[in-house]
Amino acid sequence: MSWTGGSDVGSGLASKQLLQRQRAAVTTPGSCSGLSYANDGEAALLSNGSIQAGLLDRYCYRWRLTTLDRVGNRALPVISGRVLVDATAPVVDFAGPNEGTNRLQATAGTTVSWKETEAGGSGLASRALQRQRGAIVIPGRCTGVNWSNDGGATAAVSPVSVTGLLSGYCYRWQQTLRDRAGNTAVATSGALLIDTSAPSTPHLTAWGANAYQRAPNGTIYFRGGVSGRLTLYSSADDPQSGVTSTSFGSVSGSGWTSSAGTVWSNPATRTATWSSTAGNGSISVTVRNGVGKASSVRVGSIVRDATPPEAAFVAPGESLGWAGGYYTISWRASDEGAGPDPLARLQRQRAPIAADGTCAGTTWAIDGESTYVSSPAVSRNISGGYCYRWWLTVADQVGNARRVLSAPVIADVARPVVSDLSASLSANSYLGTNRTAPVALTWSGTDSGSGLVVYELQQSTNGGEWTDLPLTSPLQTIRSVRVVAGTAYAFRVRAMDAVGNWSGWRTTALRSSILESSDARVTYSSGWKTQYLSSASGGGVRYATAARSTATFAFDGRSVAWVAPVGLGRGRAHVYLDGAYAATIDLGAASYSPRRTVYTASWGVDGPHKLRIVVLGTSGRPRVDVDAFVVLRAP
Repeated sequence: MSWTGGSDVGSGLASKQLLQRQRAAVTTPGSCSGLSYANDGEAALLSNGSIQAGLLDRYCYRWRLTTLDRVGNRALPVISGRVLVDATAPVVDFAGPNEGTNRLQATAGTTVSWKETEAGGSGLASRALQRQRGAIVIPGRCTGVNWSNDGGATAAVSPVSVTGLLSGYCYRWQQTLRDRAGNTAVATSGALLIDTSAPSTPHLTAWGANAYQRAPNGTIYFRGGVSGRLTLYSSADDPQSGVTSTSFGSVSGSGWTSSAGTVWSNPATRTATWSSTAGNGSISVTVRNGVGKASSVRVGSIVRDATPPEAAFVAPGESLGWAGGYYTISWRASDEGAGPDPLARLQRQRAPIAADGTCAGTTWAIDGESTYVSSPAVSRNISGGYCYRWWLTVADQVGNARRVLSAPVIADVARPVVSDLSASLSANSYLGTNRTAPVALTWSGTDSGSGLVVYELQQSTNGGEWTDLPLTSPLQTIRSVRVVAGTAYAFRVRAMDAVGNWSGWRTTALRSSILESSDARVTYSSGWKTQYLSSASGGGVRYATAARSTATFAFDGRSVAWVAPVGLGRGRAHVYLDGAYAATIDLGAASYSPRRTVYTASWGVDGPHKLRIVVLGTSGRPRVDVDAFVVLRAP
């Protein structure tokens, strides 16, 4: 408490003055006028600036000051201004949305209302209403929302009409009141969840014995002619207010029994049963969310399927076939209803081969356990000397089944045989400029069962790795190759039959030698001359024109070739092999061609032989040439 002024011309003012405090209860908020004041305690001598403690809330106070001089003289008292004491904060009580509540709403507007109480007496000085917003985290609840201010605060007075609220968000309001004494109160309303959209159309899934649905929401098939039970499962989504109920309709169609109604859950299940005479039907499902909005109707089609699938064997085919130590069975199946089950039951049967080498009229017996397999399936442990066939039972997804029988197959476990592989020099060919000779590889094979389907031919050079020699057709039995003189070669061939049995390899090995016309192993009668030709194998040839001139070549090998040029002016000669006439060779040709293999001969094994050429002295073209001889033998 402090005051100013006051003087005394005599003894002077006393150090303390007489102060009387007075009070009156507040009757009008914010006003101390018109009140009857009463003394509040005894008057006291106080110094200027003394603290007044113990003032009571909701009272007005004033002070009466009596000035004293040092000898006790008193001035007339003066009255201070009035003070209203307010130590009580205002109170805010939200009525809508109620504090502590979580309200769901399907519209974009609301009314925010609250009650204000200012019991302290000083009266309200200001209001600040702030809207807050947060995206929904948990459907149907505002728990876990990250709140942030949505626009600025307003000095709104209750009630406030709000529009334009966004679906998918929670809203709340904070009101801040301040009274004239500076007391502040902050209150937060309940949360308001806005959901203006409907939930998703529910998914419908069904299952049960003798029932099938390829995918959720697809057609539901059931097996006709038998009774059964179907479980119906519905689920839907609503990320805002959440799905709260699921409503199932009754299954339409004759022969069906189901319980329709609302289930207060999501997901939800119901059951339906059908009789053996039940027909096609349908069922409808809808869901509602927390604000009561309904989804679109999901209608599930229920279709009777009493027809077994169609099935046919692909292998074995329609006629008698062959099998090796195993057989790959395949089939195709189709079904216009629920669709075929990918697994089918397969039962193998076996019987002795009939006397006529077929499977006709033989006695069949079950061979092993039946198995459930998908196409294609491998049937193993097949024994030679027997016929085999298979019963196939194909069912659809609701249990309708069809049984079909395959054509028989005869077991062929015997390996084919390649009986020969020979190599011989090729006639009517030529020596290459790179000293390569033409060789014909020939072979043959047999199979007493399913028959040969392919040969495989390979080559190894100088003991190296085997490499394939391509064939122009699977059952080709002759292949031309060119071999370099002095190089060791090996060739091998094998055969496969129709059921995959391979023969063993048949192998032959060889090395070629080119002996020029000047070689010491070639002996000539009188009358032979030498001519140097760049096109010849060794750069020159020996030739004769006189009848009965001879050239004799002694060698050791398995195949031999006489090499000579052909062309205009060349004549004829007899060839004798090991003393016996072998052939008459005519070297005449319309155009010149060097290094031709004009005569060849071959034997199965290496051995000593002698080849003799006798010039015939053909009229007008008597000349006969010797360029070289080629010999094949073991390497």
